[in-house]
Amino acid sequence: MRCGQVRPVSTWCQFQMSYNEKEKMVRRAVKQHFVEWAYVEVDEWQLVLGDKFSAEVERVVHARDAQVKVFEGYFGSFDAANLRAALGEQEVEGFGLRETEIEDLRKKARNALAPYNRFTLTALGARPDDVADYKTWSLRDSYNAPELTWLSIGLEPSDDLEGGSGRLGSKSNRIDPFVAKERQKRLEIIYCSKKLGIHYNSSRRASAQDAWEWIKSIDLRTPSGFRTMLETSGRRVAEFNSNGSLSTPPLKKEDAKIDPRAVRSISKLIAAMAKDGYGWNHKDLRSPIPGELESLCDQLGVPVSRETILKYMRMGATFFPGETD
Repeated sequence: MRCGQVRPVSTWCQFQMSYNEKEKMVRRAVKQHFVEWAYVEVDEWQLVLGDKFSAEVERVVHARDAQVKVFEGYFGSFDAANLRAALGEQEVEGFGLRETEIEDLRKKARNALAPYNRFTLTALGARPDDVADYKTWSLRDSYNAPELTWLSIGLEPSDDLEGGSGRLGSKSNRIDPFVAKERQKRLEIIYCSKKLGIHYNSSRRASAQDAWEWIKSIDLRTPSGFRTMLETSGRRVAEFNSNGSLSTPPLKKEDAKIDPRAVRSISKLIAAMAKDGYGWNHKDLRSPIPGELESLCDQLGVPVSRETILKYMRMGATFFPGETD
C-alpha cells in the first residue's frame, strides 16, 4: 500500500475481527486454566463483614488481576493453532511442553491468591447463588431476626446457613471468623431494637415499615441492595396501612408509554451531569457517586435507589465517545 493511501474498509474490518477473535480466545484460555472468575467484576463488595474482611477481598482481587495479566501475556503469544490446543479444540504436535508451562503458571497463581474461602468468593461476585436475592425479599411484608441479620450482611438466608452460622462448607466444621463475629454483632443490634420489637425471639417478625424506619435511624453498614429492599417493602406496607396516602401519582396519558429514545436521552444527561458535576469516572469498578446522588434525592424528598441511579449512569456512559463501536 502506497504512502497516504487509505486502507480498504473490508480489509480493516477483517483485521479487527481477527484481533477481537484472538482476544476472546485468550480470555477463554485464562478462565479455563486459571480461575472461572478471572473477569468477574462488581460495583461493590457483595458482603459487608468489616474492614479487615474488605481488605482481604481487595488483596485477592489485586492478586487475581495481576495473575490474569500473566496468563494473558502467556496465551497472547500463542498462534491460532496453539490457542485452540490450549482450549482443547485441536491437537498440536509438541504441545505437551506448553502444558507443563501452563501447570507451572497455575501453581504460582494459586500460591499468589491463597488463602481465600467461599465468603471471599461470594463478596467479589464469584458465587452469585449465595448473594441475597433482594428483589424477591422486597416482596415480603415482614422479617424475623435471622433474616434481617443475613440480609444485612449480603447473604441469602437459609436453614443451612443459620444452622452452620458461617461454616466454610457443607463438609467443614470450621467457622469463618469474620462471618461468625458479624452475625453475632448484628443479631444483638436487631434483638435490642425497640423499633423492631423482636426482643430475642427469633420467630417474631417485624413489619417491613418498621424495618425501613429502623435502618434509616442507625448507622449500620449494609449492601446498598438491603436498604433498597427495605425501602421498597416498607413503602408498600406504609401505603397499605395509610389507605393509599403514599400512593404514586398516576402517569399522565401522554407518559403512559415512554419512548425508548427519551430514556436514552435522559440516561445520557444523567451520565454527563455525574461526570461533569461530581467527577464520576465511568471506568471505575466502584464509585461513591451513585450513593451521593441517592442521598441528595432523599434530602430533596424524591427518593431514588442507588441501583437505579447507577443503572442509568452506566446506560448513558455507553454513549460516551470511544465507548461504542
